[in-house]
Order: sequence, then C-alpha cells, then structure tokens
Amino acid sequence: MLVAVLGRRMTGLRIITSNATEALLDRLAAEASHRPADPFRPEVIVVQSRGMARWLQLGLARIQGVSAHVEFPFPKVFVSQVCQALVPEAPPSDAFAPEVLAWRVADLLPRLRGSRGFEAVDRYLGVSDDPRRCFQLARKIAGLFDEYLVFRTELIATWDAGKDSDWQAVLWRKIAEGSEWHPARVLSTAVDRLQSGDSLLADLPRRVDVFGISALPPRYLELLAALAMRSSVTLYLLQPTPEFWSDLVSARDEQRRLRQAGVASTEGAAFHFERGPRLLTTLGRQGQDFLNTVLEHDPIARESDVCFVEPTGGRLLNQVQADLLHLRDRTVAAPEPAEKILAAPNDISIQVHSCHSPLRELEVLHDQLLAWFEADPSLAPRDILVMTPDIETYVPFIHAVFAHPGDERRRIPYSVADRSPRAEGQLADAFLGLLRLDSSRMTPAQVMPLLDCRSLQRRFGFTAADLALLRSWLRELRVNWGLDAQHREALGFPPIATGTWQQAADALVLGQALAPDDELVIGGLVPFTAVEGDSALLAGRFADWISALGEARRLAAGSHPPGEWADVLERVLERCFLADENELTEFQEVRRALSRLRDSARLAGALEPVALSLVLEALTPWLDAESGRGGFLQGGVTFCALKPMRAVPARVIAVLGLNDGAFPRRTVRLSFDRLAQQPRLGDAAREIEDRYLFLETILSARDRLYLSYVGQSARDNTPRPPSVVVSELLDYLADTCVDGSALVNRLRVNHRLQAFSPTYFDGADPRLFSYSEENLGAVRWLAERRRSRQLFLTRPLTPPDREYRNVSLDDLVRFFLNPARFFVKRRLNLALPDAEKPWSDREVFQLDDRSSYALKQEWIDRRLDGRSLAELAERWQVEGALPWGAAGVLECRELGQEADAFVERIRPHFGAGYLPHADLSVAIGGFRITGLLERRTAAGLLHFRCAHRQAPEELRLWLAHLATNACEDPPRPARLLAKDSEVVLAPVSDARRILGDLLELYEEGLCAPLRFFPRSSLAFCEAEHAKKSSPFEEARKKWEGDGQGRAPGDGEDSHFSLCFREDFPDPLNQEFAELARRVWGPHLQHRTVTKL
Repeated sequence: MLVAVLGRRMTGLRIITSNATEALLDRLAAEASHRPADPFRPEVIVVQSRGMARWLQLGLARIQGVSAHVEFPFPKVFVSQVCQALVPEAPPSDAFAPEVLAWRVADLLPRLRGSRGFEAVDRYLGVSDDPRRCFQLARKIAGLFDEYLVFRTELIATWDAGKDSDWQAVLWRKIAEGSEWHPARVLSTAVDRLQSGDSLLADLPRRVDVFGISALPPRYLELLAALAMRSSVTLYLLQPTPEFWSDLVSARDEQRRLRQAGVASTEGAAFHFERGPRLLTTLGRQGQDFLNTVLEHDPIARESDVCFVEPTGGRLLNQVQADLLHLRDRTVAAPEPAEKILAAPNDISIQVHSCHSPLRELEVLHDQLLAWFEADPSLAPRDILVMTPDIETYVPFIHAVFAHPGDERRRIPYSVADRSPRAEGQLADAFLGLLRLDSSRMTPAQVMPLLDCRSLQRRFGFTAADLALLRSWLRELRVNWGLDAQHREALGFPPIATGTWQQAADALVLGQALAPDDELVIGGLVPFTAVEGDSALLAGRFADWISALGEARRLAAGSHPPGEWADVLERVLERCFLADENELTEFQEVRRALSRLRDSARLAGALEPVALSLVLEALTPWLDAESGRGGFLQGGVTFCALKPMRAVPARVIAVLGLNDGAFPRRTVRLSFDRLAQQPRLGDAAREIEDRYLFLETILSARDRLYLSYVGQSARDNTPRPPSVVVSELLDYLADTCVDGSALVNRLRVNHRLQAFSPTYFDGADPRLFSYSEENLGAVRWLAERRRSRQLFLTRPLTPPDREYRNVSLDDLVRFFLNPARFFVKRRLNLALPDAEKPWSDREVFQLDDRSSYALKQEWIDRRLDGRSLAELAERWQVEGALPWGAAGVLECRELGQEADAFVERIRPHFGAGYLPHADLSVAIGGFRITGLLERRTAAGLLHFRCAHRQAPEELRLWLAHLATNACEDPPRPARLLAKDSEVVLAPVSDARRILGDLLELYEEGLCAPLRFFPRSSLAFCEAEHAKKSSPFEEARKKWEGDGQGRAPGDGEDSHFSLCFREDFPDPLNQEFAELARRVWGPHLQHRTVTKL
C-alpha cells in the first residue's frame, strides 16, 4: 500500500491522495473549516494553472458559502516569496528572470566570440550581422539557465566555484559577476535556514496547501519538506490508485531492463517485475517519477490521508477507472488475468470520432452535445469541458459553429480560455504588423489588413464602406509598394515616388483643390479628381493615416536602448490606435508587454542601442503567450487548452485535435542542454507530461470521455492515424473487453466530409445524426436536384415599376453585354465577386495587352482631338502606367508609333472631326431611350479599337447605330476600325422596329435571366450566316475560351454560371439560338466586314 510506504517517519509534510479531484476539494474545505482563521493573512493554495484556481474558487464558495482572502500562486512564485522571506538580504530574483537573462546573454555573446571554448557559438552565429540571430540564441540560453537554476542547482554551484571551463560555465560566471545572490543560491540558503531552524523571525505562511500538482522540481519539494518543519504543508495529489504503483513497469520497460542487465527475456520472472494495467505504465511515467521524488523526502501519510472513491455507474469509462484504482490487469498477458469487461450495447461513455477537419470536429461535437442534453435533462453546459492541444487553431471554428447555430433553440452557451492577447483581439496583432512595416516593402497586402483593426479604424474615422471605396481609389492610383521615395531608397531601390502610399495621399488631397484636367502634372503628381461630396473627408482621413505611418516609421528608425524603445512604441500605440470600453483590456495587455520590455531592460542594464527588429523579437513572444484572462468555467461549455496539471473534473470531458504528431507534444532539446545530456528523476519532459495529462483526463471524466481527431484527408479521404495515446487506449479496450475488436469499431466513428451528407439524416447508422435543419434542407435540396432540374428561377419575377421603361442607352448596352449580370445586380440586388485582376504589389516593367490597349486608345483620342502629346509619357510614368525611366520612354515611343499608324487609318473617315454631342430621347413602344450621341462624324458613327475586333465592341456600335438612326433622317452608316478588320454598318431604315424588339428582350431580361451570351451568340450567327455545318460548335469555342486567360470565354463569367447552372457546363440550346438570331441577325444583315 502507498500508505504503508509513506508511513515511516513523522514530519510536518502531509500528503492527501485521491482518484477524484472533488474528494480532494472536500478534504481541503474540511481542513480549512477546522483551522483558526487569521483575518490578516490570506490562505495560500499553490496551483499550476489558472483553470484549477478558478475551479477551486467556485468549489470552495459552493461548500463554504464564500471563498475570500485566498491566494493561488504558481509554484515558482510561491517559492520566490518564501525565499524572499527567509533570505531578506537577497535582492528580488527578477534580475535572473529569463527575459532579463536574454538581454544580458545577448550583450555578452558578441564580446565572448573568439574566446576559448566558444567555437560552437561562433559557428552558429557565423558572419551574419543580423542581431536577431544572436538574440534568438541568447533567449534559448537564458531559458536553459533558468532551468539549471531550478533543476541543476549543484551545477550552478560548481560553475560559481570556477570548477568548469565549458563555455556555458564561462558565460554564467560573466552573468553572475558582481551578484552575490542568484535564485539557486537563495533557494539553497532558504532550505538550509529552514532545516537549521534559523527561520523563526521569517514572515512565513502558517499553512500552505499544494493542490492538483502532479510534478514539482526536486528542489521545490525539498523546500516544501523543510517548510513543513515550521508550517503546515499539505499536498493534495490526484493519484490513480492507493496502491504503491511507482515500480509498475510495462512489457517494453521490462525487456529494456533485462537487456541492460544482460539477462534473457525468458528469465525475467526471477526479477519479479510488477505489472499492472497497461494504461498506468504507458501513460503514468510522470506520476511514478513524482511519487518517487516525494518519497525521497520521507513524508508520512496517515490512513485518514487517503480518500479514494470507487467509480460508480457501471459504464465502460467507470470500469476502466476502477481497473486503474485496483491495479486490475485484464489482459491475457497478465499472470492472473481478471475477467474481461462486458460493455453494454448502448454504452457510449467512451467515444472516438474521426473527422476530416477541425471545423467538422466542432460540428460533430455540437450535435453530440445537443443529443446529450436531450437524453439527460440534468446535464448542463457548465458540466462540459472541451480541451485541445492547440486552442488557437480551433478558436475560429468554435465561434463559427457555436456562436452561429442557425437556430436559437440550438444555441449552446460557451466560453474560450487560454488565448493569447495577439490571438484574442485585433490590437496586438495590428500593432506588431504596423511596427514590422518599416522593414517590409509595405505592399497593399501588408498595409490594408491593418485597417481591419477596429481600434485603428476608430482612431482615423474609417468605416467599412470607407475601406471599400479606398481600395477602389488605390487600385486606380496604382499603389504597389513603399511608403514614399525615401522608404524605397532605404531599402536599396531608386527613390521613385510613383506607386507609393504617400503619392496616393498627395494625389487625393491635391485633387480636392483642382478641377478635373487630364493634362495637369504638378510637382510630379497627377491630381486624383474622381473624389466627390463627402468622400473628400475620406481623402483627408486617409492622408492622416499615411502621415501616421510616416511618423511611426520615423520613430522606428535608428537605434535606441530597449528601455527607450518602450517609450517610443507607447507613442506609436497612442498615435495609431484608439480603444473603446470593449478593447481596454487589449490595450492593457500591449502596455503590459511594453512595461515588461522596459523593466527587463532596466534589470539587465541593457543600455546599448538596438534596432527595432531586435525589440520585436523580444516583444512578440510575450504577446503570443497566454493572457490569463477569463473564459474558464463561466457557466457555459468551457473550451480551453490541453495543459498539464489541469485535472479539473467534469461530467463530460471532450478532447479535440488528438492528431498523430500533435499530441503528445515534443520539445526539441538543444545539443548543449545539460538536462538532456544527463537526465534525472524529476526533470521536466513535455511528452511525459502530456501522457500523464491524458491519464488525468481519463480519471477526471465522470460520465463521458469524448475524443476527436482529424483522421481522414479532406482531399482524398485517406485515413490518418490518431495520437498514440488514443491508439493505446483503443488497444487497451480491445484487450480488456469482451469482443474487444467489435467494441472498438463501435466506439470509433468515421464521419463524412460534409455536414449535409444524407447519412446524417437517413437513420441507417444511429451514431451519425444531426440537429441542423439547414443541413437537412440542403440534403432535401440536393435530392430534389438529382430528381429534377434545379432552375435558378422557378417562375419569372413580376415586372418592375414603370421607371424601368425610361432606359438610358448606357444601360441598354450594359444589359446586352451581360444580361445575367444586369438581372442579378438590378433585380436581385446581389453583387457577385468579380474575377478582377489581383492587386499587384509590383511596379510596371512591361505592359500587358490590356494596359497597352488602354494607353493606345488614349493616345489616339488625343491625336485626333489635336491635344499635345509632349507630356503624355511623363504623366503616364507619374501615374505608374508606364515603366519608369528610359524603359518607359522607349515603351511609350513604341506604342505611340503603333497608335500613330492606326490614326492614319482613321483620318480618311474622320473628316473634320467629331460632331458635338447630341441629346438622345426617343420613344418606342412605351419605352423611352435617353442618353448622349457621341463619336459622330459627318459620315456617321466612327468607333475604333487599336486591337483585334471583339463582339462587345460590335454590340456597342450596333446599339449606338440603331439609336442614332432612330433619330436621324436620313440615317447614316456606322464604322468600326480594328487592327485586323473594318466593319461597316449600313443605314437602318427600320431602326425603331429593331430597337423595339430589343426593348422587348430588355423587358423579358428584367423578369428572368436572358440566355444571351455576346461572344458565343455572335459566333453562332456568323457560322449560321456563312452556312457552316456546325454553328453550335463555333459558339461553344467562344463559350469555353482558349483556356489560357488571353481570350476568356462567356462560360467563365460567374453570373452566367449562376443563372444557367441547371444547364452547365453547356447552356447553348435552341433558346440560345433564337435569342442570338433576334439580336445579331439584323446586325449581320447590315454589316460588311473587310479583313486586313
């Protein structure tokens, strides 16, 4: 018995053990109720996690009626407080905190390079002049020294005595130079004073309770044992069994020990190895080591100090817990195997769910919770604890599933704990992103996401609508990278302002003061005059934002001591961010990190100027660390990180993300780590800690243990293994249960890729179900779609009000260019994302076809109007439309020569130039077409395109020609000049009739999408007009495009694919053919094409 082993000698240190944390809480409350309370001293309960502290607070309040004046320090903080009381002459140990040591090591390493023994450090640092490399190494060394101060105090003492010439010893002595006290020496002195009785005057707590901690450094235990001679110290430990189990070995360990002893495996019985439940030996290594470490200090536990509870309920989970409690081994390999577990057919106390993604894990969990609530009215959300090894990965999916259930009846209250300031809000991440801009190119992809931060929007007065308009302006202004010319120069590029943020801000502001004039270039700026009305205020706010970026860049330039950097960054924070009452906590977290930077630099004596990049290297981990804010046990389902020493009991415990490689987590030790080179009992090891954490999780679940992992590929459905601890649990169940393999297959559920899979609603597998009415609707919709064609509209919409009969010529053109887009935008008020070209972060080096075409069109317009071309190249370069320098001049000359040659083709038809614009107003069949008649010459309409002829240009010409002929008497011809052909449209005597027919189509297209696709339709009619045998094949070529993006097809348009999805991928039917003939037929009758 564990009790017998611990009962050898009486000391003040007590151990109270149980397999139920609730029982330990009851004992803690009972002990506290019998103690005389000191109103001037707080009760001290040492815990290892804030979650455990929160659970204890609530539990003590429930039992005692109130819980007040209780402190919950972490072990390191508690030990520091005790040492400070025992060794008051020693200064606070903050000077040896890891963040302080990092600055001191970073300061010493460059000075010690080249010294004897530092060859490995020299090789790592190499010839790089990046200070971050040195600081990163310094931070790792500081972390190691912090561990040495706790786990290797004798090594530190050896170094202090100068008995080691290793580079780490030399570095340590440099750090400790001039410091009489450091944490290891203070801890040793404190233990000595407690053991010698020289501590009577120290202000120590009368009582100390250590609750739910499954591992402590040996030196901390030594201090507690020594403190127990003076004060009452009680350890409340969660143990799986009251039996002495620290000598239990697994079959693998047994074989390893036999090999080390040189004994054959067949002779292992002579060694009398202790065996027990396999889960204890594979998962319980940390608990065994801690128990052995405790026993080294010879404490005593009386019979009354155990309060183990027999698991009740008879479920599979309870029987596994009972086997651990009684060390019952049911495997065949056991010397005397116990009877196997018989699980009920409907027993789901242990479940393992395999999903395709974290999102599916949360969706499945949500449905499972609803089923449990329905089956057990006594179960409440507060009874459920959900943990995951990587909480930050799962948080977006938690909010997506639990915050938006689709129906309030399915809403489950929840909270999320253990988030970092950077991940929990927007401010910390935006602040770091803003500071990193100085060393970046400041591309749109780097700058614009910062404006999504609400605190930044509030500071500069931006709204969501403002940001959408800003993006449009900045695209038009061709902003690509760089704050200004000086920023580009600082990055090693020519100081050219074109395409910078500052140039865009200046152009916007200058445009407010000037009338539109495309000839104007002032001081290297082309005024942006497209801003109207209240948008002018937005231009001013944007200029203020760019000014703030410039101020931040100037503040971030150069070097300062780390402490001064904290003041500089405070000013940047105040200049660029403004918090409301909901964001004050985020502000405080950032300020706390800056204060930590200031204090660590002061304690380290870091007075040498450093670059901002090094400060960010120090600052970022603090903002990435857990904030310690609320979220734990707040009345709903608690989502939190899967952390060691958080054995909080719950009726239902769910663990998500138990993927292979994700848990147990592994820590990569450094090659020069003395702990890894010579490991000892009690050393920290992440993988062992996580294994014991999983064992504690099994012990802490009362009704259900729910395990989930990403076990299937979302791409090809190939299986993926779970965490090794899940596999070990399933193997254990397979070996210890009746018909174990079948049971494991029942407990493990493979889910479908989509939540709207029909298998969740057909009842074929009771393990697969869903409460989502939306997904049920999707299943029915898909089933109906399979049975019949799913139309975009089941019937046409009612006609709009009479205003729609006043049609502008521009709207008529827009309609026929894409009837589906016109219908979706005008009648359904939907805006589908356009397949626009991504916002480029590179300046122009070579013109693409689209850009070259636009510039040539402008050149030709200017030439025909007789305007000057002298400053055109300069303006284009200032706007970023042309490459800068000689390359842009050469590009301009080449496209100018091509455009001039095209002008010579236009002049014979241009005559004396364009006639003045004329107002259009013509009534046809209840409609009225209005607009302006443009590009008219004495000979008729004249359009041109310095590129190959395209269907949209012909359609524009045809509609303008019909509108012009409807007003003219006599009607005149129209002409389209293209690089590859010339199109002449004869005068149309019945233009009003043809327009009337097109207006009827327009009316139809406002009630239902019109199956008219300009390019495909023209190709069809041209092939039919030419009496080709396969007009539909010619149309299909235009529908599909060239597949390379140079000649996109009609089928690539998202509006067409939406409105005619029932016929995709080939909607070219007889209705299409009839519409094509109605629109293009009269056009072809009046068209003459001359190919060049």
